[in-house]
Amino acid sequence: MLLAWPVSAEPLPPEAVQEKKAVPVPVAQAQNAAEPTPAATPEQRAAQSVVQAKLVTPLSEKETTRSRFSRVLLPATVMRVRVIDPQPQKDTQGGAYLTFAVDSCRAFNRKADCWQQAAITGCVYPTSGQVFVQRGTQYFPAEIMLGKKAESAVNVCQATPSGTT
Repeated sequence: MLLAWPVSAEPLPPEAVQEKKAVPVPVAQAQNAAEPTPAATPEQRAAQSVVQAKLVTPLSEKETTRSRFSRVLLPATVMRVRVIDPQPQKDTQGGAYLTFAVDSCRAFNRKADCWQQAAITGCVYPTSGQVFVQRGTQYFPAEIMLGKKAESAVNVCQATPSGTT
C-alpha cells in the first residue's frame, strides 16, 4: 500500500525556509586552519614525496578500479601526507627514518572537519626509498596496502635508545 501526502500549492512562510548557500572552502581552511603548518625541512619534503610516490598514488589508483557496487567503504576522495618528525631519527641498524601520517577525507565537499587524522601511519627511509606502514605494533612494507603479501619487518622504525650511539 502506497501512501501519499497531499502537496500544498501555497509557499512556505519565509521563517520556515532556511536557505543554505554553498560557500567554497579555501584549501588552507580545508586542511585545518586551527593548526599552523610550520615550514617543512628538506628532509620532510623528501620523505613526503617518497610516501606520495610509493604509497598514496598507487593506493588511490588501486581504489579507483574498485567496483561501484562493492560493499567496501568508499575510498578516500583526498589524501594528504604529514611528516611528523622535524629531523630524521636513527634506527637500531643506523638507518635514518622519519615517521609520517596519511590523513584522508571521504566527503565530497571538503570541510575542515572531514579529515580523518592518521588513517595510515608508518615510517619512511628517504635515502633508500623504503616505506613501512604500521599495523598494531608491527611495521610492514607499504605493498601490503596494495594487496600484496609481505612479512612484518624486523628492526625498522625503532629509534635507538638515547644513551647509545
